[in-house]
Amino acid sequence: MPSSTTSFAKMAVVNGPIREEIGMNSGLGALSPFNYANTVIGRAWTLMTINLADSRLGETFMGSTGNNMNYNNMLIPENEERSVWEPFHVRKGFKKEESTVSLFQGWSAINSMGAAGCCRPAQEETLIMMQAFPCIHSALTLVMDPLVAKHLKEQGFSDPKQLSKYLSENFKMTAGQFWESDVAYSLVEPNARNGVEPFASWLKLPKDAVIAPYTEPDKINMVVVGGETQALWFTTDMWYTQTVSIDKWRPEIGTYQEDEQTVRRRKARQKRHAAALSASGYD
Repeated sequence: MPSSTTSFAKMAVVNGPIREEIGMNSGLGALSPFNYANTVIGRAWTLMTINLADSRLGETFMGSTGNNMNYNNMLIPENEERSVWEPFHVRKGFKKEESTVSLFQGWSAINSMGAAGCCRPAQEETLIMMQAFPCIHSALTLVMDPLVAKHLKEQGFSDPKQLSKYLSENFKMTAGQFWESDVAYSLVEPNARNGVEPFASWLKLPKDAVIAPYTEPDKINMVVVGGETQALWFTTDMWYTQTVSIDKWRPEIGTYQEDEQTVRRRKARQKRHAAALSASGYD
């Protein structure tokens, strides 16, 4: 659990066969507290930080307000099966059959509230939502339902890199808006005064000058998760840090296996869900 007075949080994305092997849910309500694997693993991360890493309020943890996402750290098994794009870990250089965990950190997430179903396409709505973030790391992560990924592909974004490039090139804000953020003032301005570009040049601009602060499109990432009951997504300021293979951590006796009744119920739900999707035309 990160200790910063600015109260940022963590996110983890799980890819590969391990998702199914331990019964994780990447579909309907994946970010809700209904799936034991999702919620227990995410919560265990925080408890290990408290109990094993000696996180103490007021001593080693100094988050002024704290961050509610630290309860289970926004743990996400990606819905690879319903995504129209390559899995996240494959885009980071791993094989599809490898099981991995990818780590992120940031402050916040904004719900699109189903805007992809309105007149404005998802990529344009995202540009509006991005105005809420300070852009200090040139980083962004979109956590989207498979329906949104499908709509974006229909808009011409056949690869997530194309969407990253579009957002990097088309998002604009004034230099004044960038520098008047307290986070940018405290974390970025010292670099600007030391001559680090492009910040040094931006610092010399008038407040009404327009800049494109997401200068590194490779730092804009997409993760697909959800049950396709609504075309919504979260725009987050999470920045990606690393992906690691977890195959070497597998116990020799094998991974946890669900009991037969749980498996039957899950398959029945998936069958009903697939039938509903087929009837809606979104399959």
